[in-house]
Amino acid sequence: DIIQLYPQLRNVNVMYFGQPGYAVALSKAQHKRNAQTNSYEGLPPHFVLFFEDNQMAYFKCDEIKQLDHELGDVGGWIKDREVMIVTELEDQILDFESELRQTFT
Repeated sequence: DIIQLYPQLRNVNVMYFGQPGYAVALSKAQHKRNAQTNSYEGLPPHFVLFFEDNQMAYFKCDEIKQLDHELGDVGGWIKDREVMIVTELEDQILDFESELRQTFT
């Protein structure tokens, strides 16, 4: 949706960063930065710089905030689900502990 809403953006990605949530990632090489205003030219006015690394600039915008709200911390949900699966598997293994020990002795 971001690409369709903002066709002026080049090499745009939406990234997920655990607890901080989602961000629009733009190549710094393809989007000129104005050193006087410390902003990137040609971006929609509601794009707020979130952070930067050597090659990319990451922004929050209304659509990304909505994504954060709708999906939340997906990483936390995945970890919780993994713990549930492992616990269920451990319980099932323990149910057959004596049979398993006999098989491998």
